[in-house]
Amino acid sequence: MISLRTCAYSHKKDIKTNFFRVVKLPDGTIKVDKYQNIKGRGAYLCKDKNIIELAKAKNSLARVLRSSVSKEIYDELLTLL
Repeated sequence: MISLRTCAYSHKKDIKTNFFRVVKLPDGTIKVDKYQNIKGRGAYLCKDKNIIELAKAKNSLARVLRSSVSKEIYDELLTLL
């Protein structure tokens, strides 16, 4: 059985390769997890420009990660598209 992940903004469910992962490290640092293997609290966003921009406007990752997320994280995701 394939485990599904959920987008922090759209709540779409899919396999994890179809999402970007952002992780909150134990020290509180927020990073984009390009290889999806960093340990920590993770949140997923669809690989879609519109979803990332809407999530940036509503700061959706902050709610899921329970921490403030800088706009630079969203900008980094947009450059990875």
